Amino acid sequence: MLKRSAVLGLFVMLGVLTLTPAAGLRSPQQARAQEPGPEGGVEATVRALVDAYNRGDLTALFSLTTDTGFEGLLDVTKADALAAPGELFGDQVAVRSIHDVAVTGATATATADFEFGLGIEADALSFVFEGGRWLLDGVQPGNATVPAGTTVVDMKLQEFAFVYDEAAVSSGNVAFNVVNGGAQEHELVILKIDEALSASDLLDVLSEEGDTEGSPPFEDFGFLGIFEPGEGGTAALAHPLDAGKYVFICFLPDVDDVPHAFKGMISEFTVGGTAGPITPPSTGDAGLVGDHSRKLGLIGLSTVLLLLGAASALRPIRS
Repeated sequence: MLKRSAVLGLFVMLGVLTLTPAAGLRSPQQARAQEPGPEGGVEATVRALVDAYNRGDLTALFSLTTDTGFEGLLDVTKADALAAPGELFGDQVAVRSIHDVAVTGATATATADFEFGLGIEADALSFVFEGGRWLLDGVQPGNATVPAGTTVVDMKLQEFAFVYDEAAVSSGNVAFNVVNGGAQEHELVILKIDEALSASDLLDVLSEEGDTEGSPPFEDFGFLGIFEPGEGGTAALAHPLDAGKYVFICFLPDVDDVPHAFKGMISEFTVGGTAGPITPPSTGDAGLVGDHSRKLGLIGLSTVLLLLGAASALRPIRS
């Protein structure tokens, strides 16, 4: 729900991302009062967990989770969390919906959709009833709800490319049916960039070959999941994309530690207007390794931190 494996082997937990604010979150006491019954209690726990996370309240998170549930939530044990609590939290996460709540005696399950920037994460949650309250006991990837009227576009991940129909995404009202046809793990990150930038310009900045002054070289972001070889699923957006220029990008490293983006796994597309040329090519090795540093410079690392903080919780929806 709020976790992700380390990026480029450098970080275990990242948490400095400005996210979509969560609206209407209630305290655990308020949630229980307004939502009586076991199903309401389960929903109250979900909302209380997000509320505690957004407040950076480790004590509250401990009280709402079993040891297994806490590790599923943040990918770290309670003991390790106590040793470095400041590394666990990003800014805000929003609850989009809680549904399919099922209670059987002292156990329960539910599916929840969470909103992170441009993307939606769905998780299948399990709970146990202990000490008079429902505690989170497990987190697994679930099926994201694709908004009504959304066009689902096929997306293939491979070494080192995003293969998709560029014209099909030009409306911005899209979701992605993703399959990793490669031999390596890949991630699907989407950035909205300035119309004056190209994908190559973006990589210049990330490798410190371009201008390193000012704000990060993107306007918005979405982390849409990590996909293991042979796996696939649905990557959904929280809302239709605004008009402008976007890139898909994969920051995960190759066996030689070069990020996939620098081997061609970056692809431009345009929402609204006329789609321009894709630079570099959207398939194959774009020949970028020789033109860029073999590691991300300080600006690149800062960008990765911004991109993959709390939103890095997003996981692929496995088919």
